[in-house]
Formats: sequence, structure tokens, C-alpha cells
Amino acid sequence: MSKVNAQLALIAQEGGDARRLLVALDRSWPSSGTQLERTLNSLFSSPWSAPASFSTVKEAATTAGLDLVDAPESADRIAGIRGLVQDEGALGQFATVLEDPTRLTGRTRAELLTLLAITWQNPRTDWMTAVAKERGRTVDILHSIRILPTENVNLVSAQGSIPFTVSNELPDDAVTIVLTASPSNSRLEVDQSTTKRILQDSRATVLIPVKAKVGNGQVVLSLHLYSPTGVPIGDPTSVTVDVHADWEGIGAIIFGILLVLLFGFGIVRNILRRRSKGADEETADADADADARMRLLMRPSLRTPRSVRVASVGRASALLASGTLASRLLGFAKAWLLVQAIGVVSFAANAYGTATIIPNSLYAIIAQGILNAILVPQIVRASVNADGGRAYINKLVTLGMVVFAAVAIVATFLAPVLIVLFGVPESQRELATAFAYWSLPQIFFLGLYTLLGEVLNARKSFGPFTWAPALNNVVAIILLCVFIVSFGANSPALNPHAEWTPAMVALLAGGATLGVAVQAIVLFFFWRRVGLRFRPDFRWRGVALGSAGKAAGWTLAMLIVTQLAGVVEVNVANSAGPDFPGSFVMSNAWLIFMLPHGIVAVSIVTAYYTRMAEHAHSGLVDDFRRDFSSAARSIQLFIVLASAGLVVLAFPIARVFTSNFEAMGWVLMAYAIGLVPFSLVFMAQRAFYSLGDTRTPFLFTLAQAAVIVVGAIACLAVAPELRAAAIALIVSIASFVQAVLAFALLRRRTGGIDGQRILTSLWRFLLAGLAAVVAGAGFLVLLGGVGDLAFPTLAPVQAVIASAVIGVVMTLVYVGFLVILRSPDLEAGLAPILNRAGGRSRTPR
Repeated sequence: MSKVNAQLALIAQEGGDARRLLVALDRSWPSSGTQLERTLNSLFSSPWSAPASFSTVKEAATTAGLDLVDAPESADRIAGIRGLVQDEGALGQFATVLEDPTRLTGRTRAELLTLLAITWQNPRTDWMTAVAKERGRTVDILHSIRILPTENVNLVSAQGSIPFTVSNELPDDAVTIVLTASPSNSRLEVDQSTTKRILQDSRATVLIPVKAKVGNGQVVLSLHLYSPTGVPIGDPTSVTVDVHADWEGIGAIIFGILLVLLFGFGIVRNILRRRSKGADEETADADADADARMRLLMRPSLRTPRSVRVASVGRASALLASGTLASRLLGFAKAWLLVQAIGVVSFAANAYGTATIIPNSLYAIIAQGILNAILVPQIVRASVNADGGRAYINKLVTLGMVVFAAVAIVATFLAPVLIVLFGVPESQRELATAFAYWSLPQIFFLGLYTLLGEVLNARKSFGPFTWAPALNNVVAIILLCVFIVSFGANSPALNPHAEWTPAMVALLAGGATLGVAVQAIVLFFFWRRVGLRFRPDFRWRGVALGSAGKAAGWTLAMLIVTQLAGVVEVNVANSAGPDFPGSFVMSNAWLIFMLPHGIVAVSIVTAYYTRMAEHAHSGLVDDFRRDFSSAARSIQLFIVLASAGLVVLAFPIARVFTSNFEAMGWVLMAYAIGLVPFSLVFMAQRAFYSLGDTRTPFLFTLAQAAVIVVGAIACLAVAPELRAAAIALIVSIASFVQAVLAFALLRRRTGGIDGQRILTSLWRFLLAGLAAVVAGAGFLVLLGGVGDLAFPTLAPVQAVIASAVIGVVMTLVYVGFLVILRSPDLEAGLAPILNRAGGRSRTPR
């Protein structure tokens, strides 16, 4: 090329009229399409040459001594060239599936020019071979996008989405295709075509929404692929759909209801018979019990009878459970609206999820660590003061408010740093930081809520603390509705919320913070009911604040360890990218996971906690041990069933929130495996805190954090679509390790925790839970499983119905097996329900 350019430069310097030069490239020259393109670009970029068409060269004056002769072409060569030109046109149409069609057409044109070079005019036996090879490559490209074969489909509901797999075998280019389906008769109606982007050298599932119309029978769906401009792509195919409308689902539900009624009648009848026998024994001893009560009333110096204390705990637990249930149900509604507003796997989802994880992570430690470890035991000890502990409470609450305000202000200023620390991808950091500026002030209000609430709990006023979150959820639900009305619900195709304005960020994240603020401030109105009035007191010396500070040291260390593990966990989750399940999916799954924990474990433990602290302070070790055993067994009774239910119903429950139920379902299932040890760890932590021991919880939390960190880092090797579920499984494994350590250390500390009785109850619960899992899974399969067209995951309404029916079946099987196993804890756990149903009162044993 340097010689050619030099000669052209010399000719240009001679001056005169422009000359036409016809250049032919020899076949021996390495003539790949890429090298030819570079050669032409080099020639045309020089200042002394310019491209011209062949007709222009032909019309120019003939060079002296040179004649152009029209040589005839062979029929084979003409046919080959005609085929190449037709292929180029076909590839040009096909290339409309690419975002930039020239990535394909440019290469094709270069290869075509190579084969049409003048040098091929010489007798060459390999030209037809080269043409055949090039045309074969074209055929491969035109068939690189295709619908993979699909077996016959069973449609057992009135509507749903039929999945088809489309393959893109192009090695370097992602494509966008439109899949359409045409039914052969009126039994099936196709709502719309579906557009899908498929990455290079990969496959994707494309869902076609359909509705069953008239009767049952077979329908043949004809499937066609098109480019976004309407060019047919690949070969059409067809699939047979067997339409059964809703008969199978209805039949399964009717069968399930009959099974529930039959099994439930037998269980209740058996329990009532046993209770009737016990009632006869009670009547025989009625006079003796009355005399015993009179003697106790005549001796006020004795402690409250255990029957009275158990009833008090039962009422407190019921009040806490009802408030928690109302709050959790409203929280479900809020989470559902949030998913509708921003999606579950979207550009904004992980950004918002990470921005809200930061203050909520701190709150989790505050609620389960610092304040619970310090506040209740210290208030119980201070209650013997002349003023009933009022001065101490005002000092501690004032100090807490100052500390939480400082933490919230510092964290808000460090929002950009925290977002980077929690591993938000660079493309989402700006939006995540904007969310964080509005979310991080929640730290102050969440801390204030816990401060005020634990003071009320210590004064045995349990209701406000558990019902205040319901008010928070009401505020959040109202503002989420305003957001959806103002800016629309998230839709990947129609309204993906690609651009976020300050108003959108303020309404979404600021609305959440406003709800938390209302949740905290409303508790001030209940202080007067327990004889308190808050007056800020900055005189922090005295009133045993030094012992509280010592307790806070270990809990602060536990906070740091837990937060480090949390940072690693969120970083690994966010590493999957915005197109895969990440921190937002994990947050929603965690919300569902926490529902049974909050209703059962938190309610039971909170009701027992103050009493355990009183017993520990008074040195009543037997009473402390008895309360711990009773609380642990009560938690196990309900939490084992809840864990079994979440494992079986993970996908239907996730379908209530989003059509992308597989992503959330696997995460929820992985979390649910660790529900039992998680709740028992919560119980053990409170037991240590009531003993004034915060060092030991730090030790077994350190072990948990180590397992999470190592396991989460190992999850980087897991595929992005399953990485969040793998992290959730690691958290469950860590909870099991933590529970074993916690119970072993508590046993050593107290000289025993009634372990044999707790373990005996646990194996009965686990065996009954396994039976419930088998029954629930079998009934789930009977309803159609968890496929795209299965009744339990077809739509939110069907998912709720299926979950309710399967949940009842599992509950009856669980209770039935506990009756067969003669579990002594079952009757105590069901006593409030059966007492109310039978119109009588009986003290649980």
C-alpha cells in the first residue's frame, strides 16, 4: 500500500485533468473481508485519490494502448453471483434484529466484495467452493435465531402465560425479537405478542399470555418470530395446547376442602375428648384448689401464683401477637405496593433496597442488641429507687436521643461513602445515594421508637410498641398509592422508570421516613398512661449509667461485627448486577420470613423478657430456667410449622408479590430453612441480656458473622441468578451454628436450661413438621405445581387461594401428628383457642 500511495502522489503532482484508475486485487493477496475494508479505507483517506463508480470509469477516455473488452461470464458464475447478492439482501433484512445492523451488514458486504474481485476472472476451480462456503455461512446466520422445540402444553386455568425458549446462536451480538402466536380455534385467545432481548450465544424464555375461552380441547398455536421492524426471522413452528380451563384447579380445591374438614373434625374431636376427661379431674379437686387460693390470698408476702403469672404472660403474648399480625399484614400490603411501584428486578429496585438496608440494619442491632441488652434490665433495677426509676428513664432516653441523632446526621453526610461500601454498582450509585439521603434519618426515629417502646414494655404496657408499626405502614401505603397515581406503576415495557426526578425520590424514600417518624412520635402519647412524663435530662452522671455503658461496650462490638458481615453480604448480593436478584429481592423475602418470627417469637419473648429479668435480678434461677424452657417450647411449637409452610409455599407466596416468583421463591425457601434456629437465637440473646450479660452474645454472634462472611464470599462463584438464594442459605446455616453455641453457653452459665425437655419437644415438632411438608408438597403438586401455567403460581389471587388451602392442610397434618405423638406442649399451645371455643378457662400447664 505504501508503494501504491507513493505512485498516486507522483501522478497527482504531474497536474492536469483527473485520471481514472481501475485497480484489481490479485487472488494471492490475503483477501479477508476485514483486510479488504482496511485497504479501501487507506486508499480513500489519502488527499490525492477518491472513490468512483465503475460506470464513471467506463465512460472516461480510454488510456492509449488499452482496450476494454466485454468478456462473457459463465452461467455458473452468474448463478453464483446472483445467489450472493440475494443472500446479502436477506442478511440486510435479518440484521434488523440487531441494535446496530451494520455490525452484520458491514462484514457481509466486505466478504461479498472479496468474492467479486476481478482476480477471480482467471480460471479458478476453487471459486465455486468459496461461494458455497460463504452461502453456507449465510444460511447458518439466518437460522441462528430460532424457537426451540416444545412439548405439548397443558392449560389448567382460565388464563396464564405459556413459556417458549428462543435461542440466539450469534456469538457476538445480542438481538431483539418479537414472538407472536396464532391459535387454530376459538378455545384460546392470545392477548398480545411479546418482545424480548436475548444476549449473544444464549437462550431466553419468552412468555405468551393466553386466555381460555370456550370449552375444553386441543388448540394448535402457530409461532412466528419477527424483528422489531416486522421482518420474519427463522422458521415458524407450532405447539399443541390442551385446554382444561379451571376444572382441575377447582376439583383439587374441593378435594382439599373435604380432606381438611374430615381430618380437622377427627383432630378436634380427639382433643376435646382428652380435655373432657381432664375437666372431670378438675371438678374433683375444685374444693382443694379454692382452699389453696384462699390461703395464698391470706399470705400476700408470697409470690404471685404460677397460674396467674402464666395467664398474664398469655394475655400479653396475645396482645403482642395481634399487634404484630396487624402490622405485618399491613407491611405485606406496603411491600406489594412497593414492588408494583419499582419492580423486583429493575434499575431502581436494588438501589432503593440498598439505601433502606443501611438504616434498617442499624435498627435491627439497636432493637435486638444495645437497647434490649441495656434498657429493660437497667429499668428493672432502677425501679426500686424512690421515684420509681423516672429520673433514670429520662436520663437514658435523653442520652439515647442524642446518640441516635448524632449517628443519623453523620450517616446522612456519609451517604455516598456508605452506598459504595455496600457494593452498589456504579451505574446505580447516583440514584441509590439520592434514596439514602432521604432514608438514613430513619436511624434516629427507629432508635427513638425502640427507646420509648422498651420503656413501655418494662412498665408492662405492651400494646403501643407492637401497634405503632401498623400506623407506620398505613402512612407508607397512602404515600405509595400517591406515587403510583402520580408516576405510574413499574412496567419493563411500558413504564420502566428509567429517569428518576427529585420529586419521585422524595415521595418514595421520604414517604418511608415519614412513616417511621410517625411510628416513633406516637409512643410519647402513651407515657402518661404508665405514670411517666418525658423531660430532657442531660445530667448523665449517676443512676447506674456506668453499668449500662459497660453493657453497651460488648453490644457495640457485636454491632460492628454484624455490620461488617452485613456489608459483605450486601456487596456479594449486589455483585449479580441489576438484571438479577439482589438486595431488594432479599429484603422482600426477609420481610416474609420475619412475619412468623415477629408474630410468634418476638411476642412470646417480649412477654417473658421482663419477668426473666426480674427473676435474674432476684436470684430466682429455677424460675428463670422454667420461664426460658416454657418460652422456648412455645416458640418451637409454632415456628416449626411456619418454617415448613414457608418452604413448601415459597413460590406461591412470592407470586403474590411479583410475576418473577422464581427469583424471590428460592431466596425465601433458603431463609425459611433457618427460621427455627433464628428464633431460638433471639430467645437465647434475651435470656443473656436479662442476666446482664452482653459479652456472651457477642461471642456466638462473632461465630455467626464468620460463617456468613466466609460463605458469602464463596457465593461469588455461584451463578448470578442463584447468588441471592445461596447467600440466604448461608445465613440459615450461620443461624444454626449460632443457636447451638448460644444454648450451650447459656446452659453452662445457668447450670441447665431444661434441655432434655426442650429437645424432646423439638424432635416431636420436627417429625410433625416433616409430615406436614410431605402433605403440603403433595397437595401443591396436585394443584399443578409451580410452573408458569400452574394454578398456585398463575396469578396473585390463585396464589393466595392455593397458599390458604395448602396451609390449612399442613396445619391439620402437623397438629394431627402431634396428637399421635402425644406432645404435652400441644394442648398448652392450643389452650387459649380451645378455652374460648368451649366457653371456659383453664390454666395451661
